[in-house]
Amino acid sequence: MSLPKITKKAKTKRFLGWALVFALVLFGLLKGLEFTLENQIEGLINTNEDRKYDLRYKSLNLNILTTKVKLEGVSIVPVNPDSTKSFVSASLEEAQLNGVDVFKFLTSKVLTIDELNFLAPNFLLTLAGGQESSRGSSAFQDLFKDIISRGEIKNFSMKGGNAELYLASDPSRKIGSFNNFNITASDLSTDAVQLNHAIPFQFENIHTSLESFTYELDFGRHLSFDSFDFSYADQELTILGLKMGFENTWQDQAKLIGYQTDIIDFKLGSLKFKKLSPSASLYDSLVFVSEKLELDSLVLKDRRDKNIPRPKDEIKENFAALLKKLNFPLLIDTIKITNSSVEYFEINEGSTEAGVLLLSELDATILNATSMDSLEAIRPLEIALTGKLNEASDFSLNVIENYQDLSFSVDLEVGAMSMKSLNTTLVNLASIEIKSGQMTSLKLRMDAGTYSSRNHFSIQYSGLDFDLLKKDSQAKNKLLSSVSKVAYFQSFQKGDKHWNDPSYTTKRNRYRGPINLIWLSLKEGLLKTVPRGAARALL
Repeated sequence: MSLPKITKKAKTKRFLGWALVFALVLFGLLKGLEFTLENQIEGLINTNEDRKYDLRYKSLNLNILTTKVKLEGVSIVPVNPDSTKSFVSASLEEAQLNGVDVFKFLTSKVLTIDELNFLAPNFLLTLAGGQESSRGSSAFQDLFKDIISRGEIKNFSMKGGNAELYLASDPSRKIGSFNNFNITASDLSTDAVQLNHAIPFQFENIHTSLESFTYELDFGRHLSFDSFDFSYADQELTILGLKMGFENTWQDQAKLIGYQTDIIDFKLGSLKFKKLSPSASLYDSLVFVSEKLELDSLVLKDRRDKNIPRPKDEIKENFAALLKKLNFPLLIDTIKITNSSVEYFEINEGSTEAGVLLLSELDATILNATSMDSLEAIRPLEIALTGKLNEASDFSLNVIENYQDLSFSVDLEVGAMSMKSLNTTLVNLASIEIKSGQMTSLKLRMDAGTYSSRNHFSIQYSGLDFDLLKKDSQAKNKLLSSVSKVAYFQSFQKGDKHWNDPSYTTKRNRYRGPINLIWLSLKEGLLKTVPRGAARALL
């Protein structure tokens, strides 16, 4: 008796049945393996006893076929927050672990990941007081180091991050924020620590950016910028729209501080480091080593009210000495400043109105700026500045300072100008109003040391006429103005028998800076030329 012949249709059904059974078994095995791996990964994430942060989440999903792990409802919290140190906490919609090496994890319990992605994280940075408050960036670095070091992670990216900044001493008061915080780091080596970047490991490339940064400084001042962008591959760091200001009027700000000092606010269109050294750092410690720094569209306002008592006098440093006193390494071959302006306001003692000095259309080149005792310090600091004085005359200022003995030379030249343009400065600062006068040129050469400066001065002008004013009302002092007409030269030109270009020594006030010495040298040169002999001797 022969067995019934199995039809083609029956064979197909049998095959499909076995295939279905196999698929169900395989699916069950995969799901079982995924469940086992999920539990093992969950148990591995927070096992390091030395960790600073716990990584928590609402759900973990592993797709073993795509080798992807997705964490949802993620929060990162400090294990033992220390109020004496800055720290970060975070929440994010999702963290993705792509390219998980399942075999390596099963055999050695090492979590090897091709890429870790943080999506739309929200950070809360708590700043400690004192010096620790300046280490906010290091707190982020500590967090990334702590999380990324939990496995062998080859690449890291973060997109759309936002942050709020608070003080540990007043956790309910927000003092700063920024948004659109992005990081991409490729070819990480998590067994090699490198502390001068946001991701503190060796890498092939890193790119960091953020926007809309704001931060409250002391005495109601605030610092902000529109955007920050750093590219390791391009060796460039760019900050756009950098600003520092204060909430009050500058007079109220001066009173709030309580002692006489310069009240400074500024706006800077762009700041760009080019060919930034790999040793440069903004994180664990500040290190600025770069071939070039470009500053464009700086608008700086410096204000001083001399009615407010001065603080205790301290010896002031020269330009190079100020750089050497910086508490972080700085070495920049060339600093270029373009399209900029500086405006100085000063209220004299007993007055309520400010005299104003405006330097506009400024372009400057600064060579060999360093705070480091190195071979570079053998070369002098060089400053070359050009611009317009009170929007009326071209001027140039060249300074060369020796890093070894801190001696410096100055060459100042001011071109032709109507002398009436100086009234915005002189009326309130010197109680002088120039009625007429045309200056042809002014030149000052200085060779300065610690205690004095050896100077050479020359000026040429014609048709000078001015009134002396009453200090309390700025009205014309008729008596003194009439007397003064015979006390100065109305014309002072080469060829005039009274013309001279004096050489003299100006004593330095060591409790004032180098700008003050330039002013004293200039003032002494004017007193040796403009007044007539008898008045000059009296002055």
